[in-house]
Amino acid sequence: MNSTNADLKKMHKAFGFIEMATSGATLSQAERVVVTEGVAAFVEWTHAAQVQAGWWQDPETGQRVVRNVFELHALFHSEVSEAMEAHRKNNRMDDKLPNRRGLEVELADLLIREGDFVGSRDMAYEFGSIVSLLAANCADVVEWLAAPNVADRLDRIHVELGLSSHFHRSETDEKGVVHLGRALLLAVGLCHRLGLSAFEAAVVKMAYNARRVDHTLEYRRDATDGKAY
Repeated sequence: MNSTNADLKKMHKAFGFIEMATSGATLSQAERVVVTEGVAAFVEWTHAAQVQAGWWQDPETGQRVVRNVFELHALFHSEVSEAMEAHRKNNRMDDKLPNRRGLEVELADLLIREGDFVGSRDMAYEFGSIVSLLAANCADVVEWLAAPNVADRLDRIHVELGLSSHFHRSETDEKGVVHLGRALLLAVGLCHRLGLSAFEAAVVKMAYNARRVDHTLEYRRDATDGKAY
């Protein structure tokens, strides 16, 4: 699904304000509204694109599937682990977007996966509101981002994702997505402090993914290395 230029501008502004907040700035009420609306638009965009690509269909039957919540959380963790691998291997460039750092692209993949997941729960605006509230009260995130090395900061993202999984398992979606919101702030803030942009990388990666043969239902069904999920 393509996003309009107006939507992209709204999202860009929202993630810019998130970068400001995770650097210690205080957001105005108007800026918080932009964050709410921009993050909600991002969620709707990413989820619609994944539905269109067939990730919510059975590759064999084409029927809509209910995806396993904890499988999806494991995929969140995989992106953070891949970001760690990219950084520890000489902060290498990404293999698919070679003009961007691997860490930046893997954390962009985390944002895309989070958006897809939240969209599947019909919580786009609610998530936007949660992220806006967290951005307005993120002294803890700012402190975590001041950790002495990148590995410490990536580990904190893992912690938040683990808490999200725990609350989705034992309590409510709302408590779970609060921790997804914290993970999003950490990913965006970490990239920003390294002179990178998780959001801009996500926009480029979405365009790249839309052209990938290995993401088609046909490839996933027929190829020996096709992705089951």
